[in-house]
Parts: sequence; C-alpha cells; structure tokens
Amino acid sequence: MLRAVNDLTAIGGEVGITVNGSMVGRFVPANNGINEVNGTGASSAGQSAAVTEAVEFIERFGSEHTLAGLGWKALRDEGRGDEGRR
Repeated sequence: MLRAVNDLTAIGGEVGITVNGSMVGRFVPANNGINEVNGTGASSAGQSAAVTEAVEFIERFGSEHTLAGLGWKALRDEGRGDEGRR
C-alpha cells in the first residue's frame, strides 16, 4: 500500500489520509516547489530551516510532556471506544 502511495506522489498525485471520514493529513509530492504553509515558492533552505525548527519543537514538547505512567496501547484502545481492536 505504501509503495502505491509513493508511486502516485512521485508522478505528482496527492493522497488524503482520513480518520472516521475527516481529513487529517495528506501525502504530497516532495519537490513541487511550493511551500504549502504560505503558498510561496520558498527556497529549499527556507523549508529546511522550518523543518528543523518544527522537529526541535516536537522534541522539546515530547521531553516536557509524558503519558504519566499510562501505556500508549491503553490510550489507543480507550480511544477506539466500542470498536475494540482492529
């Protein structure tokens, strides 16, 4: 499945990711020359700096916030409600 998504985006296609029918993300071609955040043709250096900043933020956030002893699997299963394991 991931190979098909990769092949589609390689030729310029986009693939949406949905959860319960709501769009939560999408795969887009990496080299389309457009910065999706502000719609400009930002340089790759500018995009690289933005990516680096985002990664650093995520790492800081992760180090400052914990699951307080809860396992991620328990949280996953709680979020599934009556559906149970898939």
